[in-house]
Amino acid sequence: MELKIPPPIVAALFALTMWGMATIATFAALTIHVSWVVSLVLLVVALAIDFFALISFQIAKTTINPMQPHKASQLVVVGIYKFTRNPMYLGLAVIMLAFVIWFGNLINIALLFTFVWYITQYQIIPEERALVKLFGDDFIAYQSSVRRWI
Repeated sequence: MELKIPPPIVAALFALTMWGMATIATFAALTIHVSWVVSLVLLVVALAIDFFALISFQIAKTTINPMQPHKASQLVVVGIYKFTRNPMYLGLAVIMLAFVIWFGNLINIALLFTFVWYITQYQIIPEERALVKLFGDDFIAYQSSVRRWI
């Protein structure tokens, strides 16, 4: 894998950076009147996405370790995986969006897009190459019918 740091750790580092930007770059502050409510709703949605993704992997009895996709024993294409190929990463991105709104800082929007780009380039694309090698035409057919993110 090209990404040597587990995606949840990458997300935590981005979240800390967002907090830092909100603290330092006060010139980019936004006022969002119900930011805590919107952030909480987004957080609940993100956790639900991740929960259903993990449950699908548990039912399929396959690995959830994103650092070792070659150990996958089954291609999961049911449940939430009918709508997105990467619900766990989508859940992390929605958590990042919750932080963008919570911290209320324009710079954090750029950090959110950077997080999505980084995870796509260094985790998802290499992971997909490994899954093509492992599952062949079945994964290629899945790729053509389900979007990478949403």
